Amino acid sequence: MELGKVKLRKCVKEDAEQISNFFNKFEYGPVTHGCLLKESDVQRLFIHSKIVLFLCLEYEDKIIGTMLFSTHCGQKAADTDAVWGSNFLIHPQFRNGPLPGMFFSNSIKQLTELGYKYIDVDVDPTNSAALPLYKRVGFIRREKSILDYDGYLELRCYLPLVTQFLKQSYNVTTLNDSLVESGWKSLISASNIRSTSNDTYALHGMETYQYEMKFDNESFSCWVDMLSEKVAMMEDPRFRFISYIEEGQELNQGQTVTAIFEFENRLDQRMLVSFNSKIGERALSYRNGKKSRLLAPGEKISWKEYIIIPHHILEFSSLRSTVKFGDYKFSFHYGYNATRPLAVSVAENTSLLTNQPTKIKLNLVNHTSKQFKGLIEIRAVDSTRIKLDKSGIKELVIPARDSIQYPVHLKCLGTGIDLIEVILYNNNHDRVHTKVLELPIISRFSSVRFKDGIGNIILENSKISVKLEESTGGLSITERIAGNQVVREAWPDLGLPFIGTVKRMPKRKIIILEPNEENTLIAIELKDDKVHLIRKITLGGNSMIGIEDYAIGKGEVLKITPWCSIKDSIINIPFVSGIVRDTLIFEDFPFLTNDFEYMRDQDLPSDPKAYFKPWTLFENKEIKVKMTWEGEVNSVMYGMRWMPSVIFNRCSSIRDYRKINKKNWDKQYLFLGENNYLKNFNKNKTIKSIEGIIADNIPDASHYFNIDLTRDIDEQSIWNLVGVQQENSGRANISLILPDAVSNIDTLKLKGKVKVVHLSELCGKLELNIPALNFNKSQSVGAIHSTHPLEFSFLIDVKTDKKIINGTITFENMEKGIYAKKNFQLDVIENGSIVTIEKKEKRSISVYSVNNGFLEFEVSPDLQGSLISLKYGPKNLLSSHFPRFKNWGQNTATPGGIYPHLIEHEIDIEKGYLFEDRYIETFISELVKGGSSIKDSWEGISCRGQDYVVNYLTRPGSPKLKLEILYTDLIKANQIFNIALHSFWNKLGRKRQVYFWNILGENILRECGIRRRVYTSDTKAILDVGKDFYLTLWGESEDLQLVISEWPDQGFQLSFIQSLKNRSVKKDVGKFSIYICISRTLEEAKSHINIS
Repeated sequence: MELGKVKLRKCVKEDAEQISNFFNKFEYGPVTHGCLLKESDVQRLFIHSKIVLFLCLEYEDKIIGTMLFSTHCGQKAADTDAVWGSNFLIHPQFRNGPLPGMFFSNSIKQLTELGYKYIDVDVDPTNSAALPLYKRVGFIRREKSILDYDGYLELRCYLPLVTQFLKQSYNVTTLNDSLVESGWKSLISASNIRSTSNDTYALHGMETYQYEMKFDNESFSCWVDMLSEKVAMMEDPRFRFISYIEEGQELNQGQTVTAIFEFENRLDQRMLVSFNSKIGERALSYRNGKKSRLLAPGEKISWKEYIIIPHHILEFSSLRSTVKFGDYKFSFHYGYNATRPLAVSVAENTSLLTNQPTKIKLNLVNHTSKQFKGLIEIRAVDSTRIKLDKSGIKELVIPARDSIQYPVHLKCLGTGIDLIEVILYNNNHDRVHTKVLELPIISRFSSVRFKDGIGNIILENSKISVKLEESTGGLSITERIAGNQVVREAWPDLGLPFIGTVKRMPKRKIIILEPNEENTLIAIELKDDKVHLIRKITLGGNSMIGIEDYAIGKGEVLKITPWCSIKDSIINIPFVSGIVRDTLIFEDFPFLTNDFEYMRDQDLPSDPKAYFKPWTLFENKEIKVKMTWEGEVNSVMYGMRWMPSVIFNRCSSIRDYRKINKKNWDKQYLFLGENNYLKNFNKNKTIKSIEGIIADNIPDASHYFNIDLTRDIDEQSIWNLVGVQQENSGRANISLILPDAVSNIDTLKLKGKVKVVHLSELCGKLELNIPALNFNKSQSVGAIHSTHPLEFSFLIDVKTDKKIINGTITFENMEKGIYAKKNFQLDVIENGSIVTIEKKEKRSISVYSVNNGFLEFEVSPDLQGSLISLKYGPKNLLSSHFPRFKNWGQNTATPGGIYPHLIEHEIDIEKGYLFEDRYIETFISELVKGGSSIKDSWEGISCRGQDYVVNYLTRPGSPKLKLEILYTDLIKANQIFNIALHSFWNKLGRKRQVYFWNILGENILRECGIRRRVYTSDTKAILDVGKDFYLTLWGESEDLQLVISEWPDQGFQLSFIQSLKNRSVKKDVGKFSIYICISRTLEEAKSHINIS
């Protein structure tokens, strides 16, 4: 290769064919899923994406490398001053040598000159080639970077910021290519470029990272503060400087803190230096230091200033110091968060029902380092509208740097917005904090609008909550009964390029208006201080949300980007050829990767004529979310959880709103105050003008969401579900009183009750069936009504060699169509059988071995408290990495086998459930010995972490393993959102497959070597590992979800995730259990999960 023949240039639309062939040849992008990029797809990339810089390397007129920088990637918008890097691919023959460096150097130089300070990339953390490559050129992992919903890790490069900082500070007019290249080559040592751990570290109370560069023989080091995302400290051959706050970055307004300043003259001559500082927006007067100092060669100075953190400033601010000597001027920033010492808010920002006794919870936060011990008083601002229960002054204690939830019992007598006042006093009865809180009140048939205090406006009725973000225009819909978000939608794009992203939305200039109709919001997008788009949102009383979009500015097409938030979803798609109703499998069906949304017809057609009706429906066993749309549709794009994304042709010409209103509407009525809020004096005129546009015009696009919890949506006739019947178990239910284990020589007395809701007396038939015991008995029963339940009992002789027996008891009344069913399961313990537990050393690590005579398992407390083997005879069914942590799929540093994972964030559209080394914990082990009774016969190993305990238990002679999680409800535990149990399994045959269940019934996921994922809240599955070995896994607690992941060349990962957000705070200990059972036939495996 001759370097002189390599050219670096910008890509143009005419390169589309070369680029698509280049990507397909080296299997970049969706080609790994069997979808080839076409020339037209890449042409669409140029049109649809907002490209900042698209570079290519060319050798002998052939493209050998590409690098794209744009304003969004993977449905995430870039921050201000940042760009997303993607499509980075170099021909394998050119990856070694100087070309990658030249590529990066040129891109950093151009981005710096364009004014960008940060570059973001998403990288697969287990990609051994990509991760080191990015780290070599200055991309780092920060504390807030976690594995996202798609399993990718977000890295950020601050090299453009540092380059711009040095360029401006040293008055460099133009950047030299060799300087930029030589700078990045010495950025990071080779010892940590393959690590997925955080690259930042703590210094002077800040999270920081050091960029060290060499230019010729000189070294320059800049420390970037991750909070302010600016340079906080620097040293080079001339000087060293830092200014920081001794108390750190989490401060209180009004707090007295110590600011420390350090400077060193590294020249061999005297230096005249001037200093200036600001705290927030306030200039800082030095009392102990001087604004100007003449320093001798090698002289070091430091001093302290005692300052008070200002009130009434932005929550985030910085200590900004300017250093000037000679012709050079440097600005350094040490960021901090300034909060009020005490804060009061409503725990759940939601409306209350009028004329109903209600309990709300207040969040009381103490941001100080000292315990708050004082008094609290709560008053109704208008006592005729709010009645407080047990009002008065009460004692109050809030621990240091912590929060508590304080219950308030009240009754609201009106509708709309009512107010309560919360007053905190110290022990001297001096008022230290006052907060007036808004309480939105509704009736069963009314709506209310209110602000949540964090930049959102909420439109709500008794069933549905619609939240509109003022900064982005983003929309989210929550059904209020279970409190789950069901839809999230970005602000629509009018015209090309499309910048709307649903995972992380771009900032826009949005004004939200509240018209006279209480169930309506109107939002306006401004571009160049002119109205660009109007959106009207209406909340209907029948759980329907209507959204109308009116195009005002320029643009021929309008795109909406909704997202279904239901993870365990079934999708319904009405094709012309028939309705498809199938399980939504993430990254498999419906397939359209969010990095390649510009592609067409990968899996489902984009032509709207391929669909019979303009609707789609997502559902699980609890909820249905239907979306319908109206307008002149250009394209329909399904993919992942799109609902779908729809592009409309504009049906109007570009509207001149001045002609519509016969006034210079833009200048006369639309006056903006701070933060884009409309001033009070013109709001009514603005609303009137906007309503005039809406009344006089048809929308360019409309779409609707129907949220239904209980009944079929009106597509029953289209679905063609004739003959499907549903058990009517709501009018009767059966409860049982029985142990979960019996001895094989016992006689069991099974007791229970049948309860009905009917006031009149009912009769019926009660039947008990236990196939393994050849037991079937039925009896006629009568005189059952709502106040007189039926009590029953059966005597059962338990003599069997079965390890587990399953039974069913039913109650049926044919005349009224009442049918109730209860399944149960019993472990049968062979008389005289035992469990043995042995502690031993394995590869110099303590391991516990548990043998119950049927199965054997091993636990390693030192390896994330994990189960490292599960044996039936000589076959080990588990795949463990013992004694190390390794990558598995997109999990990094996983122990494999079965292990717990405490997840301190909510799993949502941005944050995922995968494991990495930051979650590694220390566990203490102890034996769990069974008691004298059969029901206390669980034995095994307990591993105790800091906030929870995981028990691995079994019974004598049983094929069943019980994994039990116990968690405390301490204050720290209140911050935990989820606890997961991950499991990884060996392959004994050629292919593995998983049986799982949802509202479609039984489904089979066969191993096919592609990355995909499916969620189900019907938390039971059977894993066929081959050689007639079947593993049945199930759990029974509320808010439990099963995630089945397939990883190429590695097989299935089954993860049970228990949400803790709805748990009771009154309980000292919470508990949930997962069961695993080994079987040799599929029929036997299925019998274990026939449990209601």
